[in-house]
Amino acid sequence: MQSIAVDGTGALYALSFANHGVWQFNPDQGWANIDPVNDVQSIAVDGTGALYALSFANHGVWRFDGGQSWTNIDPVNDVQSIAVDGTGALYALSFTNHGVWRYDGGLSWSNVDPVNDVQSLAVDGTGTLYALSSRNHGVWRYDGGLSWTNIDPVNDVQSMAVDGTGALYVLSSRNHGVWRYDGGQSWTNIDPVNDVQSLVVDNTGTLYVLSSRNHGVWRYDVVRGWVNVYPNRVTSMTLDQTGALSVTFR
Repeated sequence: MQSIAVDGTGALYALSFANHGVWQFNPDQGWANIDPVNDVQSIAVDGTGALYALSFANHGVWRFDGGQSWTNIDPVNDVQSIAVDGTGALYALSFTNHGVWRYDGGLSWSNVDPVNDVQSLAVDGTGTLYALSSRNHGVWRYDGGLSWTNIDPVNDVQSMAVDGTGALYVLSSRNHGVWRYDGGQSWTNIDPVNDVQSLVVDNTGTLYVLSSRNHGVWRYDVVRGWVNVYPNRVTSMTLDQTGALSVTFR
């Protein structure tokens, strides 16, 4: 199981990549498969309590209408990720079709992209939406409507992630590595070695960074700071299908 969600009726849903996608739990009848396409990568619930599913290969974004019924509501038929912010609004990201879209209900979407070149979205613990464009001034904070604020700390950010505490982190491989967002235009550099190539957040909400030349993998602890957990000979780290950390050694 990769993720679970609860909709506005209190119904429980689970997503399994390897076992027919989306399942709905009924207290009397157990689990029932309700997957629209048998190829779903993520699920989300918006502020109205509606459930949505994303399938990269099968027409993108689907809205669950109850029973076995789904409606395809994809804005561009090429969506890579979906996110819900603190207002309950649903957003979709398409790398090749004008970036960030906000769902307005029915089959209606509004393009709200700040730069038309966004690689990823993230929502922090305050419910704020962020977009990353590595070629256009890095990190942008969504302020509503068509308004965004550029909050990039170094104008050279390659990736971003939100940990289990809701904090936002970004990585600049050429500008002092790992930065933690403190609000407004304020960031704190928390890099452990000033030579970090990647960062990920695992399924427990823990932040890890990799420095292949400086003692491998480091785990960030809000109390203890950085802890070196794989000290040597690590060439890469990824998350497996369950969201657990996986490392490759030389």
